[in-house]
Amino acid sequence: MDYPKSRASELGLYNGKFTSGIPGLRPASVDDAAFMNDLVDSILAVQAAAGQLPIEGDVSQLLKGVLRLIQKQVILDDAGSGPNIYSTSNSVPLSDGTLTRGLEQRFVVGHTNTGAGTYSPDGLGNKPILGLDLQPLKGGELIAGGIATLSYSPTANSGTGAWILLGCTGAPLAIPAGTQSNHAAIQGQLPFSGNIWKDMTGSRAVETTYTNSTGRWIALSLYTASSQAVGLNVIVNSLPVGSSLIQLAGGSFAASAFTLVPPGATYGVSNWVAGKWYELRP
Repeated sequence: MDYPKSRASELGLYNGKFTSGIPGLRPASVDDAAFMNDLVDSILAVQAAAGQLPIEGDVSQLLKGVLRLIQKQVILDDAGSGPNIYSTSNSVPLSDGTLTRGLEQRFVVGHTNTGAGTYSPDGLGNKPILGLDLQPLKGGELIAGGIATLSYSPTANSGTGAWILLGCTGAPLAIPAGTQSNHAAIQGQLPFSGNIWKDMTGSRAVETTYTNSTGRWIALSLYTASSQAVGLNVIVNSLPVGSSLIQLAGGSFAASAFTLVPPGATYGVSNWVAGKWYELRP
């Protein structure tokens, strides 16, 4: 919608706009049916897009319609050409000038990503999609059929711009490592994530101090059996944290212990005879 500049002389526009005129110098502008119909039709188009039925005399409808359209989320269709390449077309195409900080795009994902991905709206050129950790995607963060929400950052990707993945329904979210007690943790920060049980019997000895240098929590599980009443004692940071002794039928004895060892802690076993020594470790 614009001023009827093509009929400026006919309607008496001054500098392209309507004027009240100056008596004896310049006549006042006039409007006509064509312009007034265009004006009202433009307002009605906003109301229709917002799902409103026009009500004569209700001067708040236009404002309500605009606010409703702001709330309304446009979800685009993915037209990417192949794996990890995503693109869409907006009804009003974006341009380099409208690609600003915080601009959001939502689309139905056409295929699950298998690694780093790119996004191109309206043919503006592929820019990388980064997680909330500002790192390239690893795989599975965009799920076929899910709704992805991207936010543009002109400063990301070393200042060349990137799309930040705020989330995708049904998919895990790439986040930075938590640094405070109330922060979400990534998989690598979970105490035993990725650890497996290993038989360490051949590389462990009684009365020997070891250090957990894995950077992760580990767990110890030990078992021993003997004809003598010798208990099993587990020491962590010089503290006895686990011990046991069970007398079996026939007069023999058995002992077992399970304990956790935090990163950087020392640990060892006393009074341990032949048996099994297992560790849950990376």
